[in-house]
Amino acid sequence: MIIVTNVDFIVYTQELVERYSTLFQISADVVASSLENLRGNAVRKLAANRKFKASGVATIRLKLIGKSSGNTRMSKLETGLHINGETLRTKIMEEFRLQGSHDDIRLICHGKLISNGNSLQDQGVRNNSVVMVMVSPEETGETSLQQVESNPVSRTRHAASVLANKKRGGTGPDEDYFFEISDQNGKPLELPVAERKSLVLAMTLHEQGRRIAEKRQYSEALPLLLGADEEFRQCRSEVLNAVDNYAILCLDIVWCYLQLKSIKDLPNAEEMLKKCEACLKKSYGENLERLISLTGSSAKEKVLYVRLNLLQAICAFHKADTTQASQLLDKVEKEINNLKVDDATLSQMISMGFGASESRLALRSCNSDITMAVGYISRKREESKKNKMARKMGKTVNGEWVSVDIYNNLCEMGYPSVSAREALRQTNNDVNSALQILNERPELLQFAAPESSLEISDELIAQVTLMGFDVDVSRSVLKHYGDVTKAIERLLETGGLLPPECQVEDVTVDNVPNEGGPSHAESDSDDSEEVQNALREISPAFQGEGEESHLDLTLEEEACFLCEYRTMIVTRTQLEKQL
Repeated sequence: MIIVTNVDFIVYTQELVERYSTLFQISADVVASSLENLRGNAVRKLAANRKFKASGVATIRLKLIGKSSGNTRMSKLETGLHINGETLRTKIMEEFRLQGSHDDIRLICHGKLISNGNSLQDQGVRNNSVVMVMVSPEETGETSLQQVESNPVSRTRHAASVLANKKRGGTGPDEDYFFEISDQNGKPLELPVAERKSLVLAMTLHEQGRRIAEKRQYSEALPLLLGADEEFRQCRSEVLNAVDNYAILCLDIVWCYLQLKSIKDLPNAEEMLKKCEACLKKSYGENLERLISLTGSSAKEKVLYVRLNLLQAICAFHKADTTQASQLLDKVEKEINNLKVDDATLSQMISMGFGASESRLALRSCNSDITMAVGYISRKREESKKNKMARKMGKTVNGEWVSVDIYNNLCEMGYPSVSAREALRQTNNDVNSALQILNERPELLQFAAPESSLEISDELIAQVTLMGFDVDVSRSVLKHYGDVTKAIERLLETGGLLPPECQVEDVTVDNVPNEGGPSHAESDSDDSEEVQNALREISPAFQGEGEESHLDLTLEEEACFLCEYRTMIVTRTQLEKQL
């Protein structure tokens, strides 16, 4: 007996339909429909190949990704590959009847963003390629002109470009950049201007993307992460190997594809994971020995390997390598069990006044020992406090941070804090030389200019705002105290609020007429506004819970994917035995 479908009268034997119906425990009608869908897809792909070969007209499969991973629409578009990205955007907006401007649409193909200017062929788009279409969510309330004119990737790129090679000010060759890039040991990297810019752009886009991904807005995060990947690839391999940022970016990109249920649309997922693994090994050591020598522990970083091995297992599954997938999932399950933090222990830490994130990281580092975890957090907080204080005090003449420990010792000996800091700055943290200047040659100490002659430049304001304070408040406090350190200390005391002694001055700060105002002053003002706008755009990405926020994974989602793919492997194995 045979079953005849109603499409092109294709015939499937009843034996074939019943066999799959029994295996999958679904009705014969569903099996017949599924077989027909497979046949139809194959026929359409063959027809598209013939048409492209004959006329050069390519068929592009479109995948419109909604806000949630389950909200996806599919379509196809026939076009020549000579058109540019902007023309393709126009065609896609017509196809899906999308409203808004071209800047609201981001197109992704083979793991890369499609730009407006270049042709599709030059950007790697081929016949039968899948193009993911990401649409910016509708904004509520008023939207600034800057937001209307550019998408999040463009805004972030512009902001990071403004600050990438801009310096805070100061004297000598070691004046500070807004962004300091350091290796795993905390040593600043000396980079050419172009490479520094690419690295700053990459890290900024990555942080913005991670921040959005943490809110589970994966369709909005992915374009930012792919933009970061483009910038990272402009850097030398030795630079990428000096930091672990690129490894984490590769993980984040593949994770986003998985969350969007589109991991099969990333053809180089396996390659990206290999790069991630190689980069982690160079940063942390083959067996994490380098990491252990630097930090004394490797537990926190092991969560990265959990996610890495999980994604490698999923890629292996989709390549039909169930043996490799099973082995990797076994490894993932073992590590999740080892790194799992008991809810009761975590709750006990939180009840003691510690945050959930720092508690989880501390417990993992201390093998869930509460006493050790409390000591770990205390040391971390003290270390963070020292780092913030060092950055607040600035750098020495040779570019090192002023030593907080020596500074505290000098203050305890009775020397004024400003004098102690300046002495250490001038003597490159040499305590004997600093004491000699303080005792014998105090006139050599160069203090900040008095308030009346201090120029409130954008560099000075940025030094204060980068500590998280409001721009206008920072300007007013600087105007009053005439010194960056004093301004920061006062704002720390007031919790970021404008101190009472500065409020009278604040009324007229922005309205002081520029007597004899030269064009140079106007230029400085314009430059300051651009810098402040750039800081406002990107500062939220760097105001998370800390440098280790990327390590604070609960591993709950990883455990869910582990169960999901274990089930699929078991089902596939059973089917293979019966076929």
